[in-house]
Amino acid sequence: MDWRTINATYVHPAWDLYNQGRKKEAFELLKSGFQTQHQDGYIALTLGKFFENEGDDENAKKYYEVAVWKLPMPKYNNQAKEGLDRIKNRSIPRKDHKTIIVHGDLNIGGKIEIKDSVLSRTRVMGTKAAKIYKNRFCPNCGTELNTNETHCPSCNTDSES
Repeated sequence: MDWRTINATYVHPAWDLYNQGRKKEAFELLKSGFQTQHQDGYIALTLGKFFENEGDDENAKKYYEVAVWKLPMPKYNNQAKEGLDRIKNRSIPRKDHKTIIVHGDLNIGGKIEIKDSVLSRTRVMGTKAAKIYKNRFCPNCGTELNTNETHCPSCNTDSES
């Protein structure tokens, strides 16, 4: 069967069924076409999209991989690769969003971003080039120190950050 016939017989009717809410019938039609049409790449791409829409990333990945392998046209091959990338990005475990208490101003790249506040770690860690400073105070006398100072000029003692 040529691609026009495959689309007219399987893909377009499956999309119509899916959009009408007749998802089970749409999946059955595409799966039968996938088997009878020698794992056609465009049918695989469509199945990948359907499974992804339904939140079944495992099956979506399986069909997207077949589509990447089978589809020669860059436009459709790229759609399958993009689907795989979306699934891969969702499956990366995300770090817990910790909270950092900031005492003093938070400066990122020389600009005050947060003033005496609570900050989500993801906001700080989002930029590789971000330099994070906090105002420091001498534990003895309370004098505000510059970010690079470790010695208090007022009471002449070493301070800890």
